[in-house]
Formats: sequence, C-alpha cells, structure tokens
Amino acid sequence: MDKIKIREMTTSESDLKGIANIHRDCEDPWNEIEECTAWVAKRLERGFYIQAAEFDGKIVGHGEWIVSDEPDRKFVYLGMLQIDKDYQRKGIGRVMIADGIEYAKKNNCQLIITIPDMDENADIFYRKCGFKDERKSHSLKMRTEPYKDYIFEYMAIDKVPFSAIKEKKYIFGKGQLCSRHMWEVYNEKPSTDDRFAPAILLPDGTYIQIDVTHGGYLMIWSNSANYSDMIKSALSFGYSLGLAHLNFDYLEDEETFFAGFEVYDKEQNFEIEQVYYIKSLYPILFMKKIEEKIEKIVSKHINPDYEWGYAVSVELEGKSLLKHYSGNVEIDGVWYSVNANTPFDVGSVAKQFVACCIAILACEKRLNLDDSVRVYLPEMKEYADKITVRHCISMTSGVRNVYLMKYLMSNSPLDEMEMFFRQEQPANDAGNFWSYSEACYILLGHIVERLTGSNTQFAKQRIFDPLEMSNTQGYDVMGGGGLTSTAEDLVKWHNCLIDRNLPGAPDGLFDMFFSPFIFNNGELCPYGFGFFYDDSDRNIIWQYGDMTDWQCVIRAYLKEKLSVIVLTHYPKNPCEPVEMALDIENAVIGELFNLPKQNNYKAAYYNRPRQISKTRKAEHHKFPNAQKQNPQSNHDFNKYFGRYYGYEVDTYFDIVPDGSRFQMKYADKGEDGYINLLDFSDENRLMASTRGDWGGFCFPIEFYGDEDKIDFFTLQAGIGHFYFVKQN
Repeated sequence: MDKIKIREMTTSESDLKGIANIHRDCEDPWNEIEECTAWVAKRLERGFYIQAAEFDGKIVGHGEWIVSDEPDRKFVYLGMLQIDKDYQRKGIGRVMIADGIEYAKKNNCQLIITIPDMDENADIFYRKCGFKDERKSHSLKMRTEPYKDYIFEYMAIDKVPFSAIKEKKYIFGKGQLCSRHMWEVYNEKPSTDDRFAPAILLPDGTYIQIDVTHGGYLMIWSNSANYSDMIKSALSFGYSLGLAHLNFDYLEDEETFFAGFEVYDKEQNFEIEQVYYIKSLYPILFMKKIEEKIEKIVSKHINPDYEWGYAVSVELEGKSLLKHYSGNVEIDGVWYSVNANTPFDVGSVAKQFVACCIAILACEKRLNLDDSVRVYLPEMKEYADKITVRHCISMTSGVRNVYLMKYLMSNSPLDEMEMFFRQEQPANDAGNFWSYSEACYILLGHIVERLTGSNTQFAKQRIFDPLEMSNTQGYDVMGGGGLTSTAEDLVKWHNCLIDRNLPGAPDGLFDMFFSPFIFNNGELCPYGFGFFYDDSDRNIIWQYGDMTDWQCVIRAYLKEKLSVIVLTHYPKNPCEPVEMALDIENAVIGELFNLPKQNNYKAAYYNRPRQISKTRKAEHHKFPNAQKQNPQSNHDFNKYFGRYYGYEVDTYFDIVPDGSRFQMKYADKGEDGYINLLDFSDENRLMASTRGDWGGFCFPIEFYGDEDKIDFFTLQAGIGHFYFVKQN
C-alpha cells in the first residue's frame, strides 16, 4: 500500500495524459486528451473532488466525488471510479474509497451513494468496501403509444431555475441521484454536460427528469400526491424520447406509487432500443401529428385547380422541429418542385437586411442614425432636413409613399427616386406618427447604395456570406423589397438575431438593432429595424412579405429561441396565404410550446387607421379659395372633365364621362389608359382604382374648386396626398 498515493487531480498536462491513458479502452469523454481537458475543467469548476491515484509515481486511478444536498439530507455521490486495467486487483480501488470516506466526513456527510455498473465484479468490490444498502433496480415498461392527454410544457435543462424545484419534494428516486444535474440545480448552477437529461414541467408544477445517459433513469420532484398522472406523464415523455424503459431504484411505497403500471426487474432482458443525446429538449413525439395538421391546413386554404408551392420551417434553439415543403414554384417561366433550396421572393422581408446594413454602417461610423437623410440624398427638398435616418428605419418619417404611386402612375417617365426628389412636403412631421411605408426603406436602400457602391453586394459580403445564406440574393436596389431567399436561409438569419451572433459584425450591432424607437410624445414605436414587435415586452418580432404571386411570414420568439418561417407562391390562386401561415404558426406554437394563440397580425397593422396630415399645402396655397366639391350633390359634371397634371409624379390624367360615372385615364393612352372611377364608398368618398398584376389598389380622390370650375384634385396614396392641377 505504500506504493499507492491519493491526491487531488490538477489540470497539468501530465495529470490529463495520465487520466486519458486510464480510459484508453473506454468509450468515455476522457480517452482523448482534448476531451479529457474539457471534462476535468468543467468538473473542477463545479466543485468536484477529482482523485488521482498514483502507483510508483504513475497515475493509475481516477475518481470523482461531489457533495450533493437534497432537501432532507446531505451526502457524497461517487460518480466515477476507474482503475487502469493493468493495475487492477492491487488494492488501489479500496484506497480510493477510503480516501473518499474521509472526504465525506470532512464535509459532514454520513452517506455515500453510487450507482455501480451492472457487473458482478463491481458489486463484489463495493460490498467489500462497506457499501451495504443494496437498492433493487426496476423498470417501467413503455406502452406502444403515449397517453394522449399528457402534453407538456417542455424545459431545457440548462434553463431550469433553482426556484423551479427548490420548494418541491424529491418524491421519486430515494437513494438515487441525477449525477449530472441535481446537485447543480441545488447550487443554482446550470449543467454544461453535452449529454443533458431532458425535463418537463407539468401544469401542476411537477418536475420530471429522465437521465438518458444512464439508460432512462427517472426522477420526479413534486408537491402533488397524484402519482398516477405523474407516471402517465413520465411514460409519455419517455416515449417521445424513444426509450423502451424508464428505470428507477427501490421505493418503500412502490406498490402504491406504481399501482396499475407494468413494473419488472431490470435484470429481465433490459435493453434500450434508442436513446437521444440532446442538449435542449424538443418534443419529437408530436412532429408527425403537426405535419398531419399542416397538410389539413393547406388543404383548407388552397384551391387544387391552381398551382401552389410553399415551404415551412420551424426551429427551436438552433435545432429543427419541422421542415415541410410541397408544391411547385415558377421562376423565370420554369416550374420547379419546392425543396429546402428553392428561392422565394420574400418581398418586405428585405427590409430587415437593409436595416442591418444601415446598422453596420452606423456602428462603423460611416453614417449617423440621427443625420438628416439630405446628408446622403441631397437632391431631396428642404423639408427633408428634419427627417433623419432613424425616422426612416422606424417608418415615422412622414414621407409620402411613392411606392404605391408608382403602380398608379405607370405612365410616368420618372423612377421612384425622381418622384422622391420632386416631393415638396411630407404628409406629417417626422416622429409624430407611424404608418407602414415602402418609401422609407427605398430611401434607406439608396443610402446604403451610395455609401457602399452596391447595397446587394454589401449585404452579401457582410450578412449573407458570413451566415452561409448561400441561396439568398438581392436584386435591383434592395429597399422595400428586392430579395429572394429560402426557408433554410431565413432560419439562419433568425438564429443570428436570437443568438446575437453575426461573424465579423462590429461591436454594438445588436444593441443598436434591437434598440426601441420613441415617438416625439415619448411612446414606443411598434416597428424596429425592418420588423414589427408583436408584444409589449418586445419578445416576438415578425415581418410579412408580399410581392405579386409570392407571400411570406417570418416570426421569431427571442426568449424561447423559436423561429417560424412560412413562404408561399400562389399564382392566380384565390386564397390568402397569410391566413394559412397564421393557422400553421398557431398549430406549431399551440401544440408544442403552449404559447398564446396569435391573431391576424397582418390585419392588426395594415388595417389600422392611417395618420394623414390635416393641413393641405402646395395647391391649397395657389388656390386659397378652393373648396371641396362633391360630384354626388353637384350634378354639373362637365366642370370635372378635362386634363390634369401632377408635377411630383410628372403624369397627365384625363377625366372623361362614362354615363352616370366618371372615368379616369392616362392622357394619350387610348383604351389601355383607363382607371375606373368607382361609385361612392361607404364613407361617401369617391375612389379611384388601379388595374394590374397586383390586382388593384383603391385610392380616395377629392376635387377642389368652386361652383363654376375645378382647380385641382388630390389622390391619397398611403400617407399623404398627391396633387393634380387642371390644365383646361
């Protein structure tokens, strides 16, 4: 025995090599020096006493001991005792046990617990060392299906707070121990072992944990006495993990606790058919059920007589919960089957990437969010001096939405930016109101373009390439839209936002990206850097995209680390993909995460009352005596007919008769130039409607003049009015 020396393990290279050598023939985390180093560092950080047994100066034994407090007792747990195979039966193990007993006494522990390997020699060894309290091991046999009524709230082990179980009784597993977690929970330290034990928290507060690394060891903490529900829940939980059995040690009240459930000795053909080693739990059990639900949802929303394609991706904490692709999409006249790499036009989702480009440039001091947009776009009129880059990001700039006007003014020779530069005043003072505006992000896209040479290339170099979004591509000048992407790539983007990790990003990027915008009156703006906030604590972010035949919804739950992506393609299909996306999202979050059902978020934001400037400028100043005229009450329709010119969009319109209605047409366009003037709306307003690929917009139109003549009319598009002065 004089040749045997027991000491505390260190992280020296010689000690680590010695321990790795002991485990050289084992499939353990210690048999490679790199893994051994990481393991020992973790154990020492957690407070383990790690033994190194030397024989003639060579490390030949490795032991791990930890003091573990339960609510009703304090004991030492022996989690590891390994002797070099060439030095066994030399008394080294018994010397290590004796040293461990002294360690227990120093820590005022009267009990040492271990769970030996199911090996006859191990059992004989521990008996010789004085371990007398034998605990018979049993198993609960799995059913062929789970108990259908037992769907739970799932918790990742590394997120379980001390408060979750500190007041609960450790009712199941007397004498056994969760060797990786229990002591760490009671010391308020999360485990860092990659082989976490999955856990669930039931509605009544019962906490159930299964240590899959020990073959499905079951532990329960609860203040409830409803044993039957606990066991049904545990069996359903084990079923979802692919386990064949749940194991437990002898309990004094075993007959009462397990009444009605099949229990048998572990020694009887005990096998684990499949074990998932997972860091964070995701409920495998319900995936098939959800996919079936999604199929029904899609069938409800689509017309099978039309072409259709969609991609759905759901991820939790970087792990895929669901990938679902179906149908076909048309790209450049060719139809393709939808798969993980099929690009979809994502419309307004491009705003998030434009906003990220702006944030990168701001963090690198290449622009200032509080600069006037005229610093970067000096062609804009003087009114833009009071509009900052920050106002544009938050859609509080008050700039009129020429993006919609461009579709109405298809006869105009101007492009979008030229229309911006002709605007003489905003609809509202900046910072007073929020209104969804493509115009703001068109301006931002051009600011990035001017500062970098190409905003699509800048986004590729600084965002898409670092995140390996290989199937994402900008086209034209990204602004209000101009981006194609895939469900797989957009999940990578969400993970970047959730984890706040963009390779090569400047310091402070995500603090800026999630910083709130404040109205002039001090209230919070509902919009951020290219996304909506959907709740008061700003945890849920989302954006809706719509581009002709393509629609999508992307949503991220920041705290839950949950990402939901729904992309659709529906050429001429008479349905509403956003409603389908909402149904899919509610199916996922309701089934898996017990989160509140989401309402029609698109309608909540897009259908809110618009904040329109109450003061008319420009033409009102030129015609100070002009009064609003009502064609419905004034039957002298002839005064309305004639040609009108709008300077800001450089377009002529003719108002011509059409029986009891008016017709509005582009000048000199013949029959192809007509835009219908509709009957009066419910609000007793005359409406102009477009024709085109988007299916048409309706715009309120108002005439101004006196009893004898009309001076001008206004057309409201988005926020603000555009003026058309009568020419004859």
